[in-house]
Amino acid sequence: MSYGDRFRVSHTSCCAQYEWACEGGHFLVLRAKPGGGYEETGRGPYRKAIEVYVALAERHRAEHLDRGEAPEPDRLLWAEGGRRG
Repeated sequence: MSYGDRFRVSHTSCCAQYEWACEGGHFLVLRAKPGGGYEETGRGPYRKAIEVYVALAERHRAEHLDRGEAPEPDRLLWAEGGRRG
């Protein structure tokens, strides 16, 4: 369902795994699909959509740490009270 004529991605997570976007006042979380492209994983008002983003981004960060890798910093995750580092 489309809510406006402008779709804007304003943030990309570590490894380009997720995109944070806005369309007509609704916020979206997009997930990279294997083979290219994205699928929608969350949509709604800011609070609902950001909860989805934070949960996914923190899980992705934990996967890096489990492999002994340093994840890329995520300013959106930090701004929402997620873990730093």
